[in-house]
Amino acid sequence: MAESNTLSYRLRNRSPLEYVAVVLVLTLVVCGTVLALRQSAAAENGRSTTPSEQVIARIPPDTAPTALWFGDSFTAGINGIGLGAYPRIVCVRMGWECNVDAQGSTGFLNDGAPEYQGTTTRLANRLPTSIARYRADIVFVDGGRNDLHMSPAELFPAIASYVDAVRKAWPNARLVLIVPTYVTPVPYEGHDGFVAALDEYAATVDATVIDPVADRWYDDVDLKSLTFEDGVHPNAVGNALIAQKLLASLAVRGVIRDGGPNGGIVR
Repeated sequence: MAESNTLSYRLRNRSPLEYVAVVLVLTLVVCGTVLALRQSAAAENGRSTTPSEQVIARIPPDTAPTALWFGDSFTAGINGIGLGAYPRIVCVRMGWECNVDAQGSTGFLNDGAPEYQGTTTRLANRLPTSIARYRADIVFVDGGRNDLHMSPAELFPAIASYVDAVRKAWPNARLVLIVPTYVTPVPYEGHDGFVAALDEYAATVDATVIDPVADRWYDDVDLKSLTFEDGVHPNAVGNALIAQKLLASLAVRGVIRDGGPNGGIVR
């Protein structure tokens, strides 16, 4: 009893500085415990969640379907790790785990802008790492914007070779190919021929083609409200619109069904 009274006396008579020290110690202990648990979970899942690896782990892979996204700055988002970009919005909406392999200014043949080369590389060069790292129930390929200045004779074989490798790596996943477009309803030169060739090829690898121009994603909207000052990259409003339009296109083509099993992914 005397010992209890002594402890109460000590607590009542601590100085403000001592209270601050106690609170700080407790906070550090709690934070350290949480960090350790997160690191342990990441290690068990066999992947890192550091920003440099462009991974967004939402929920454990054994409890939700996994979406894997390949692309460029549109897919990576303005911060380079997918936060706030349309893939993340789609995954949250559908309840999917979200993994992103995307680097700005890259493409199927483009290694990135000169100032970034050495830290960025084309899609095919990054693929082996993603194959080793990720499982996938649905795969999205949204690249090629930075290759549109190249001739179809150069570009299309590179696309086919890449998608062939993606299909081989994830043979049972739903595969979605998004026609490379910017935030505009106006098709680029050669768009129709490109899409026709992509549709024909997609049938050979059991892939679904989504064409934002044909699906009128950007018709009757204020285009300036959808991009940053550069007029190219989607801002928060633009990413929200892209996510909404993509979900609608996927539903129309029978790729997803709201409320269905397996996170709504239709097999």
